[in-house]
Amino acid sequence: MRPSASGILAFTTSGAVLVMEIIAFRLLAPYVGVTLQTTTAIISIVLAGIAGGAWLGGRVADRCDARRLLGPIIILGGGLVMASLAIVRSLGPMVGHGGAAPALTVAGLAFFAPAAVLSMVAPILVKLALSDLSSAGSHVGRISALGTAGAIVGSFLSGFLLVSTTTSTSILMGTGLFVVLLGLVVWFKLPPRDTRLFCGAFLAAWMLGLFASVENGPCDLETAYFCARSVPDPYRESGRTLYLDDKPHSYVDLQDPMYIRFPYIGALAAAADAHKPPGHPVRALHIGGGGFSLPRYLRATRPGSDNLVIERDPELVKFAQANLALRLGDGLRVLSDDARVLIRQQEPHWWDIVIGDAFGGEAVPWHIATREFTQEIADRLLPDGVYLLNVIDHPPRRFVRAQVKTVKTVFPHVVVASSQDAIDGKLRANFVVMASTRPLDLEAVRKNLATHRTNYMILEGSELDAWVGDPEVLTDDFAPVDRLLGS
Repeated sequence: MRPSASGILAFTTSGAVLVMEIIAFRLLAPYVGVTLQTTTAIISIVLAGIAGGAWLGGRVADRCDARRLLGPIIILGGGLVMASLAIVRSLGPMVGHGGAAPALTVAGLAFFAPAAVLSMVAPILVKLALSDLSSAGSHVGRISALGTAGAIVGSFLSGFLLVSTTTSTSILMGTGLFVVLLGLVVWFKLPPRDTRLFCGAFLAAWMLGLFASVENGPCDLETAYFCARSVPDPYRESGRTLYLDDKPHSYVDLQDPMYIRFPYIGALAAAADAHKPPGHPVRALHIGGGGFSLPRYLRATRPGSDNLVIERDPELVKFAQANLALRLGDGLRVLSDDARVLIRQQEPHWWDIVIGDAFGGEAVPWHIATREFTQEIADRLLPDGVYLLNVIDHPPRRFVRAQVKTVKTVFPHVVVASSQDAIDGKLRANFVVMASTRPLDLEAVRKNLATHRTNYMILEGSELDAWVGDPEVLTDDFAPVDRLLGS
C-alpha cells in the first residue's frame, strides 16, 4: 500500500473516532445529563476502545492476511459509528437520570465497539508498511502522527463547526457513511480471497446504519448546547413545559404570562414583588433565559420595565419564539453570549434586580458560581438592589451550602427559601438565594410566597448560619461544582 494511502486511512479513521467522542456528549445529555461523570464515562470508554482496538489490530495483523482484512474492518467500523446513535436512543430512556452507572452503561455499549474496530486500522497499516525493518521507526512515527492529526482535526471540526451547524444524527450518520465508503474503496483495491468476510461486514454495516436511521431522537430542536423539547400540559391547554436535555427547565402558559407553575419561579417572583411591587417599572438583568418565564412575568406586571436576558444559546431563543410564544421587544431584550463576558459590559450600579437561573444540566456553570462573579453582580446593582439566585442540589446539599457561603462573602444580607423537606435534606430540590446590601423585607416575601401558592420557608440569621456550616468558598481558582453535586 502506498504511504499516502495508508496516511489517509490513519488520518480518517482516527478522526472519525474523535468526531464520535465529541458527539457522544450531545447524544447522552438528554438521558443522563451533562455532568463530570458523563464526561469521564465517555472519555474513559473511548480510550478503552482505542487501547483494545490497537492491541487486537496488532494481533490480527500478525496472524492473518492484513491486506485482505483492512476493507471489511473499516466498513464494519463505519457501521458501528452509525449504530451508536440508535444504541443511545434505545437504551437512554431505560437507564434513569444521571450518575456514573447509567453513563458508563450507555457509553460502553454505544461507543466502545466502534472506537475499538476503527483503532484496529493503525496497527494493520504499520504491519503493511514494515517491508524494511531499517525504516520501521519512520513508518510507525508517520502513521501515529497522521492518526493524531486526524484526531485533532476531527475534534476541531466537531466542536467548532459541526455541532453548531447540524444535528448529532446528521454528523454521526455522515461520518459513519463516509467511513463505510472509504472501506469499500479499500476493498476494491485489496479484495479478500474469501468474499464472505466482506459481505458480512457490508451487510452488518448496512443493517446498523438502517437501524440508526429509523431511530428518532428525543429533541424538538438540538442546539449547540441543549436538546430542547416543548411538552404540552395535559391538564392546561395553553401550558407548555420546556425540557433541556433530561430536565424540566421552565413552565410557560402561552396565553397568561402571569401564571406560575414551578415553585422556585414563584419564590423568585415573590422576592421581586417584595423589592419592587407590581405596577412599578423595574430594571432586571436575567442570567439564563430558557422558557423566559420570569422575564415575561415582570414585563406583564410592570409595564415600562427593562428586562435584559443573557442567554448564551441563540437557537434556544428562536425555539422559545417558535414554540413558547416568546415575544421580544416592549421591555424584553436578549443578548446571546457567556454571562461572565457580558456582565462586564453592563453599567455599574444600574440594575434593580439580577436573577441567576442559568444551568448546564443540574449545575450552575462553575465560572458564574464564584465569589469573583458574585462581586461583579454586586458592582452592577443599585445600592438597594437584590440578587436572586436559583440553585439545584440534592442531599447532602454540599453545593448549595457552598454557594450560599460564597454569596455571603459579598452580600451582608442573605436568606434562602425552599421547601421544608429540601431544607431538611430529604430530596433533590430548588433553593432560591436572596441577597442584598440592605435588609430584605422578609415579611413581604412571605406574604408573596403565599400569593404565588409557593410552600417555601425562609432560612435567615443564625438558623441559616447553622444550616450552611463552614463549606469551602467557591472562587475562580477553585470551584469544584461537579464534585459537590456528586457527593
